[in-house]
Amino acid sequence: MLPALLGTKMEEPVRDSIVHNTGNGTFALRKGPWKIIFGKGKERVQPAEDKGYLFNLRDDPYETTDLWSQHPELVEDLTLVLEKNRSASHSR
Repeated sequence: MLPALLGTKMEEPVRDSIVHNTGNGTFALRKGPWKIIFGKGKERVQPAEDKGYLFNLRDDPYETTDLWSQHPELVEDLTLVLEKNRSASHSR
């Protein structure tokens, strides 16, 4: 946020990825243009094993097209990134 406040351009992202979590135990991860949500639900996303949502926010900023089934290798990679982030935060 500092570059925006100073009116300067940030050359490199500060983080490679960012983890979001909710009080109900649902996790999401943003990495590059991708957002993965580890959970499913109609009214509200709820925690779930082995299923969720995957969006390409560059092409679909309103999160209307779930790409989970079309990119299983990306789901696996992003799942590993989340697990690595979560284990690093627990070891502090």
